[in-house]
Amino acid sequence: MSQKTKHLVYTAVFIAIAVIASSFLTIIVSQSVRISFTPIVVMLCGAVLGPVFGAAAGAATDVLSYLLVTRVSGAYFPAFTVTMMLYGLLAGLLFHKRENSTLKIALGVTGIQTGCSLLLNTFWNSVLYGTPYFVMMATRVPATYINCAIYVVILCLLIKNRCRIFKNIWQPAAGSGYTG
Repeated sequence: MSQKTKHLVYTAVFIAIAVIASSFLTIIVSQSVRISFTPIVVMLCGAVLGPVFGAAAGAATDVLSYLLVTRVSGAYFPAFTVTMMLYGLLAGLLFHKRENSTLKIALGVTGIQTGCSLLLNTFWNSVLYGTPYFVMMATRVPATYINCAIYVVILCLLIKNRCRIFKNIWQPAAGSGYTG
């Protein structure tokens, strides 16, 4: 099987896991606030397979989650798909085939979570529900950083050990000095 085919298959597996996480591992606090493990899977896909596969996994995960498991009534809002794509893209750009210290992962995940969830998703929710941006942001800060702490711990464990966990699909770039 070619490397490209393997990456597509592994991307599909990450998408399936993310959709399952969206279904069973999401706690809805309010209409615009939820605790979700879905971005962890999308960011891990980006870190392991690269930014293009991470972005594709984010887009597919959001669309499939909406179609298959959404608990919120209403029309599909594609802006959330863009945000989920950014989770995978940014994680791929920051962590794929790089030496990643705990501090780098923590800062990277905090930056991604702040940009994607706190800033972007707050904006999309304020547009969608007509609530003033800063009012909505105030309600979303606690959940955003609770999610962030969870993401940092889990992704530090997974990304720092990815050579052992994903040894068949992830290999460091030659000369990067990364040994896992």
